[in-house]
Amino acid sequence: FALISLLEKKDDYNESSLEAVNYSANSTAGKVLRAVLEYSLLNARLQKTEDDVKWRITTRELYDETLKKEIHDSFILLGWFMWNFIYLDRDWTLKHVQRFYDLTDEYWNGFIGGILFTKPIRDEAIHKILKPHYQRLINTELRANDRSLKGLPRHLAAQFFWGLEEFEEDSLLILFLKRGPIQLIADFIRYIGIQVKYVESLKEADEKAGFRAKIESLWRYILNEYGGPEAPEALELQACLPELLRLFDNVNETLVELTTASLSNYNKATTFYARSLYDSLVRFKNNATSEKEASLIYQIIISSAPTSSRLLYPSKQQTEELLTYLFESGLIEEANNICDILFKNGFEFVNTIFRKYNK
Repeated sequence: FALISLLEKKDDYNESSLEAVNYSANSTAGKVLRAVLEYSLLNARLQKTEDDVKWRITTRELYDETLKKEIHDSFILLGWFMWNFIYLDRDWTLKHVQRFYDLTDEYWNGFIGGILFTKPIRDEAIHKILKPHYQRLINTELRANDRSLKGLPRHLAAQFFWGLEEFEEDSLLILFLKRGPIQLIADFIRYIGIQVKYVESLKEADEKAGFRAKIESLWRYILNEYGGPEAPEALELQACLPELLRLFDNVNETLVELTTASLSNYNKATTFYARSLYDSLVRFKNNATSEKEASLIYQIIISSAPTSSRLLYPSKQQTEELLTYLFESGLIEEANNICDILFKNGFEFVNTIFRKYNK
C-alpha cells in the first residue's frame, strides 16, 4: 500500500485514444492499483462482511489521492473494474461516476475506454448514472477503426435485450443509429442477430411476439435511415440486415417486405451473408404450415437470386431443399423461374430437380 503514495502522473499516456486498458495493463501505476484492488476484493470475501463499505477506509483514501494526482490509471481502472468497485463501495463508486461527467478528454477517454472493455452492467439505477457517459461518447467523432469502440455496439445490444434501452426517440439506440459509424452499426446488427438463445429463453408467446415486434421496428428504422441507392456508403449495412431473420421461426409478410428492401442493392455490397439468409429460409420452410408461406419464401428467394453483376452462393443442399419445397407446394412456375436463373449462372445441378418435376 505504501507504493500507492509513491505513484505520480506520467506523460506517456495518449489521451486521444480510447485503448486505455492496454496502457494500464502494462504501466507501473496500473499494476500497483490492480494489486490493491485484488487484495481488497480477497479480503472482503474472506471477511464475509455484509457492510455497504467492504474495503478499508485508508485504502479508499489512498485511491482518492491517485485521482487527485490525476494518475490516468486510477480513472481507467474505475471504468474497467467498475463492478468490483461497486461491490466494495457502491456509493463512493457511483459518486465518482457522476463527478466524471465533466472530466476533460485526457482522463475521461481512459474511464470510458475501461467501461467499453468490460461487460455491460445489468442494473437500471447504475445504467441511468452511466447513460450520460454513453451519450457523450456517441456525440463525439467516433473513429470506427478504434479497436476499443468494438465494445460500444456490444453494450448497446445488451441494453436493448435487457430493456434498459427501448427503441424510442431519446434513447441511446436512436442516437447511436443516427450518429454512429456504419461499421459499428453493422456490428450492432450482427450482435442482435446472433442472440437466438435469448429468443428461445422467452417462455411466453406474448414475450416472443413483443420482442420480435421490436426487432421489426429496429429493422424498419435502419432501412428508413440508411436504405436506398442514394446511400451507397450504407450498402454493407443493408446487406447485413437479413441476419435478423435468425430471430424468427416463421416467415410473414412484414419480414418479406423488410428482407426484399434490404436486398434491393445487395449486388453492390462487398459482403453478403448468403449462407445465413438461406439457413433462415430453410428454417421457415421446415416450420411452414400453409401454401402462403411457400409463396412468401419464394419472394425472398427471387429477390436474392443471382444477377449478372453479383452471384450469390447458397449451398447445394440449401438450394435443393428450397426448390423441392416450392415444387411440392405447387409453385411450379415460380420454382422453374428460380431454376432458370440458377442454371444460367452455373448451378447446373438444379437441372436434375427441374427434370424431376417437369416430366
